[in-house]
Amino acid sequence: MKKAIKGEMASIRGKVARVWEDGRVTLHVPGLDYPITIHERHLLDIGPAPKPPKPPKPKWPRRDVPD
Repeated sequence: MKKAIKGEMASIRGKVARVWEDGRVTLHVPGLDYPITIHERHLLDIGPAPKPPKPPKPKWPRRDVPD
């Protein structure tokens, strides 16, 4: 990972928890114990959440073995 230098721009990922009427957005950011609220004009990219991965399929058919 690149070392942060004062004055550079940084971006973070978070899940939108609430959109306020005055244009503020509340985000849950991984690693923080509490949500943060910022104005939507400070958000550069908004998109849909990634879909969770599908569970892997078994490589062979499962059969019950009689006792």
